[in-house]
Amino acid sequence: MLDPSIIVDTNQVPAAGGPALVSLEAFEKARRQADLGETRGKLLSAALELQTELDGCRDFDAVAVQAARLIAGLTVARRVQIAWRDQATADVRIVADSDSTSTADVVLATAAGEEIAARGSIAELPCTDHANRHALLATRQYCEAAAASSFIGVPLGDRNGNPRGAVMAIDPDPASLDHTRNLLAVMGPALSQKLAHFQSMQPRHWERILRSVIEPVAGRHRHAAALIAAFLSVLMLIPVGYNVPANCELQPVHRRFVAAPFDGPLEKVLVRPGDVVEKEDTLARINSREIEYQLAGLRADLKRAEQETKGLVVEHDFAGSNIARLEARRIQLETELLQYQRDHLEIRSPLSGVVVDGDLETAEGTPLTKGETLFEIAPLGEMIVEIAIAEEDLAYVRKGMEVEFYLHALPDRNLHGVLKHIHPKAELRDHDNVFIGEVYIEDEENVLRPGMRGRSWVQSDRHPLGWNLFHKAYFALRHTLGW
Repeated sequence: MLDPSIIVDTNQVPAAGGPALVSLEAFEKARRQADLGETRGKLLSAALELQTELDGCRDFDAVAVQAARLIAGLTVARRVQIAWRDQATADVRIVADSDSTSTADVVLATAAGEEIAARGSIAELPCTDHANRHALLATRQYCEAAAASSFIGVPLGDRNGNPRGAVMAIDPDPASLDHTRNLLAVMGPALSQKLAHFQSMQPRHWERILRSVIEPVAGRHRHAAALIAAFLSVLMLIPVGYNVPANCELQPVHRRFVAAPFDGPLEKVLVRPGDVVEKEDTLARINSREIEYQLAGLRADLKRAEQETKGLVVEHDFAGSNIARLEARRIQLETELLQYQRDHLEIRSPLSGVVVDGDLETAEGTPLTKGETLFEIAPLGEMIVEIAIAEEDLAYVRKGMEVEFYLHALPDRNLHGVLKHIHPKAELRDHDNVFIGEVYIEDEENVLRPGMRGRSWVQSDRHPLGWNLFHKAYFALRHTLGW
């Protein structure tokens, strides 16, 4: 009922700015403040109720489910979902749903939660704020699939400001959309801190597995624990073969180096490393231009020496004629040598195999020096497997042991061999001090290539299973403690 004390006769209302108008403005201001205070009180009451309910939860899942149900009741929404990411770099997932009977649209709901978390601001459909209509594609698709007439989503973040998820209300009470928006905005920080707190207390995957094994044993099945311990103790005493792991690399059994037979410019290279060649195949050719020039000069010198010899004979200068004849013979021998070189300008392979080294394509036209190594050729059909045995495993390896290995280039093949030799001196390979063992294997298919690498296992003597598993850790502990 209207208070008679505030009724003002219209005839008595003064001009603008008079005392009666001031009283009406003051009354309206007081009413707005009272409404604002009442709204704040309701929001504070709802936040305290949420906090009280969540304090009674024991784990992360219970917190999320209880929060979704409570928010659904406070907002009178058809459905409330909470999306959350376990870590800052993980994907968002739906962790709670007030409507547990429906599992549809999970993918779209997850995408909407990811979108709201990335936006970092309240998302509302239909959108009343035209300045806040961006990045709502996934949210619109989800609302269409869920046949929602209204939607309000609030982002959730941790203390560091990283987006962690969102709380989404579908079809809240249409008569109190502003109240729902303010309620979710107030509850968002408290809910984020609660979820992050319980998330940090969640056991890891291996801890859950360990608990699932230990808890039944610690309860009604203590005798089973004793049986398992006894079984493991006996199992550790069973002798099994000890396999020494080591890296391996293929090397050729024999190596042949092809050198330049004489000086001359390189004209053409016909092979590259990795090419398979047969015996007497041409590997490269030497340019004959300089040899032809030298032959032309020697032919002229030879004619001059022959003419000089004839003239000295006519003059009966027998000593001079003999010297001239010897000079002609020297020139003749040099000519024959150059003719031999001209006839052997092609550098040929001395055996069948694969070209291991000698990439000279960029060196065509450059002068060669006699004896300069041009190519390295390794024969196929047999290879040496060099096994890099770690220094701490050398005591368990000796000649004659079986070796099983595989190559990275041929992972589907298991190769076997016998350890024939162990180098007596350690080498430094890949920053490790190792001893090189050698295994000879046949390669009938010619598929193995020098330089191939892989992994090998030397089948050593039999030891108890416990020794195989823990002897390295035991010796490391002894050295650390100084025993």
